[in-house]
Amino acid sequence: MKRFIFTIFTLLLLFGGAKAQQQVLIPMDASQTDHLKAYGVIFNHIKDGFPAKWLLNYRGGSFMAVIDNDIIRKARLRNVSLETVSNSEAASIIAEIESPGSNTSVVNLEKAPRIAVYTPDQALPWDDAVTLAL
Repeated sequence: MKRFIFTIFTLLLLFGGAKAQQQVLIPMDASQTDHLKAYGVIFNHIKDGFPAKWLLNYRGGSFMAVIDNDIIRKARLRNVSLETVSNSEAASIIAEIESPGSNTSVVNLEKAPRIAVYTPDQALPWDDAVTLAL
């Protein structure tokens, strides 16, 4: 019985932490199914208190975050494409982005931005694509 409990405990330690070691990559290139909703998924994820990274000029300005059931659920509900990458793959992506010869950068996103759009009083919501999207 002790051996069985030890085996279960060992398996939980080995495979339970594997999910925490993964990252989710939300591409913003042509492989993305819904770009506008992808911004909403990452915005809501940050608003819920989770940090993320914005990978400027990498695959269209992709986003990367620690994998979580919440972000996976939000992406699936909104038909947003995402990829699961290991920690080593994420580290190599960030190393590639931060290399001196590339025109790319990593921006840490820790606080959701406040959004405001100025529109004149006489403007109707469907007159502007931005106000229509919000």
